[in-house]
Amino acid sequence: MLGHKCAMTDDKAIHIDDNSPRASKGRIIIAFIISVITMALLSVVASSIFVGAYIPVNIGIGGYVDLIKNDLSGLFPILLIVINAASLIAFPCAGLVARKTGWARGFVYAVAGVVLFIAMLAAFKYVGKGVQPIGRAQFMPNYLTLLAVGAFGGWLFARLTRTKL
Repeated sequence: MLGHKCAMTDDKAIHIDDNSPRASKGRIIIAFIISVITMALLSVVASSIFVGAYIPVNIGIGGYVDLIKNDLSGLFPILLIVINAASLIAFPCAGLVARKTGWARGFVYAVAGVVLFIAMLAAFKYVGKGVQPIGRAQFMPNYLTLLAVGAFGGWLFARLTRTKL
């Protein structure tokens, strides 16, 4: 048969699925990649800055640049993999919540990003046997900064995948 539902049967049939307000799959994939890379990159930069701030000597701008470069080569790939895996769970759940509740997508995805980072940091601490492997994430300023990064990443994904009705 036709494989889809029609509201009418003549030549000018209205196809129910044709007017779906969802973003295309390609757009969703690109938005997902952009938001995951952004979250991983901002996490590395924020953590490097907080580590540099707690070094007892003044390291200057060059020291911060070196810290960020070292963390980009070491921490970034790990965070990219973990954030990617966590986002594959959090973002579809956020989409479902947004559709079922009618709440603003940006808010729901931002909350999903925060939850993603809370779970990720808890998992890192569990695997590290009580020691947080992400620099200074056990201290509140960096922890809250990383949660803000998660909120931004979720909001960014919602923003990049929004459609106009």
